[in-house]
Amino acid sequence: LTVDTPVVLTDRSIRSLELFTHEPDLRSQLPTQFTLQGNYPNPFNPTTNIVFDLPEAAEVQLEVYDLLGRLVMTSPIAPFEAGPSHQITVDGSSLASGTYIYHLSAQTASGEWVRIGKMTVLK
Repeated sequence: LTVDTPVVLTDRSIRSLELFTHEPDLRSQLPTQFTLQGNYPNPFNPTTNIVFDLPEAAEVQLEVYDLLGRLVMTSPIAPFEAGPSHQITVDGSSLASGTYIYHLSAQTASGEWVRIGKMTVLK
């Protein structure tokens, strides 16, 4: 980005000065891999945020299981752009106190990624 700015010199003449500002390359800020950062707070009541990074755009879905392997909660599939620190908020108000396993899957043009985490509901 360049901007022409008039400048008054010491001899009182006016000249134009070009200022250059650096625009960061957003590609260098993209994550290089699908990373599950975990959830916070943990333990929680009633909500927690599951945070993850995506190196490319993906259709993401979250499934929550109890320790017996029963599916107790699922999110609709949602599109996410590539980038860091995406989050999905889980409302655990309908869950009993205990430990749960969550399964985060991301379907991209290059394949499917899956990450698993553990969360605890305290009431």
